[in-house]
Amino acid sequence: MKLKHIPIIKFQNCRVVLMFFIGMAAMSLLSRAADSFLVPQVTTASPESMKLEYPTEIEGRISATESRAIYCIENLRVAHVEIKPNDMVKEGDLLFSIDKTDLEEKIQQAEQESQKLSIQIKDLEQTRQAQASQHIMALRRAKEDYQDISNSSNAAVDAACRELEQAKDALSLHDSQKPQESITLEDTGTDAPEQGAPETSGASTAPMAEEENPLNAWLQKREELAQACLEKEKQYEEAVAARKESLKTAARQLEDASLPEAADSSSSLLQLEQSNAARTLQELKSLSEAGGNVYSKYNGQVLSCNISIGSATSGEPAVLLADFSQPLQFEGILEGSGEFPIEEGATGTLTAAGHASVLEGVAVTGISQEPDGTCQVTAALDAYGDITPGAASLDVTKKSQRYPCCIPLSALYSGEHGDFAIKVTENPTILGLQATAEYVPITILEKNSAYAAVEGNLSSSDRIITNASKTIKEGERIRVTEH
Repeated sequence: MKLKHIPIIKFQNCRVVLMFFIGMAAMSLLSRAADSFLVPQVTTASPESMKLEYPTEIEGRISATESRAIYCIENLRVAHVEIKPNDMVKEGDLLFSIDKTDLEEKIQQAEQESQKLSIQIKDLEQTRQAQASQHIMALRRAKEDYQDISNSSNAAVDAACRELEQAKDALSLHDSQKPQESITLEDTGTDAPEQGAPETSGASTAPMAEEENPLNAWLQKREELAQACLEKEKQYEEAVAARKESLKTAARQLEDASLPEAADSSSSLLQLEQSNAARTLQELKSLSEAGGNVYSKYNGQVLSCNISIGSATSGEPAVLLADFSQPLQFEGILEGSGEFPIEEGATGTLTAAGHASVLEGVAVTGISQEPDGTCQVTAALDAYGDITPGAASLDVTKKSQRYPCCIPLSALYSGEHGDFAIKVTENPTILGLQATAEYVPITILEKNSAYAAVEGNLSSSDRIITNASKTIKEGERIRVTEH
């Protein structure tokens, strides 16, 4: 009986143990299920040292930096046109031809015009020489007239001055000969009447009659001489004034005669016309010698053709060529406003339409703000002579300075206390290492569309949360599903 009971006991013990392990497994699965539901699931990344990049695509065209205008003499009839816009031409290629008959007629007209201008210039030169001779003669006469007037007026003043001095001398001499005021009896030699004797009447005892008084005669003469001085002084002053006025008039006439001849632009204009006519004639003859054909002087591409068969040439360029001997350039428009994500000197990759290969290291040489808010971007292509004009795009990537700590934008969080990142911290437990969330305050320095450069207590060995299945609290246990 005992031998039979022992195996039953062992079997029951085994079943209990088995049930225990099954229960533990079930509890573990339930725990894991609950843990996966309650504990946030996160993915992480580590901070990196990098330069932030700002890629920009600019659509535009490749064009020549210099164009060449092909002119032709005006009013020539076009007989043939060999090219059209966008055609590639080489130096020496035929562009168009001029009607030969019309060309010969224009040569004859140009020769006649040149001869006509030569005759006009000759006649104008003769007239100018005659006018110059007249001017010299008029100047000489004006000098002679001035000298004559100066001499005659000086003589008149001198004569008036002498007459005035003579009048003054006569007056001075007369003043020195003034007679006594009266004549006494003693002067006459007559005895005075005795005292008490009666006075007698008669000329022998009375003063001289007034008309016989020498003083009166002297005074009358002096008045005449003084009046003569006044008249001579007036004559002298008039002579001085007349000399001044006549010399003034003569000086003005001399000044007018001394003026240079008025500039006459007629001769210069005619000579310019003749020079232009001679150049036109030479061009016509050269064109005739070439059979009326106009050839390209450059390697390039036809930008525009402004002539057609049967039309007449004008002063506008007949053909406009892009000169491929000169460097090409890329021109594009960048839409947007404010600061643009590129700057002068930035390099990029150029992709040209119709070219399988791309050009690396193309440098931006110019950036200009347009009135409509767009930005015009230019890039020199002097090192790429095999590229032809056409549509193209330039991919430029602007790079910032190197930052020691850059994290994905998805790792940025913001709260009431500012910006922060969440770092994974592992703490030991009886069940092993347990991952928890730690808030790390940060300062954002710069960011692009994918990364942000930050400052904070972070290192390249840290793991920061980039994505979480639910909101994470400070110190909360988390489960890392990806590193």
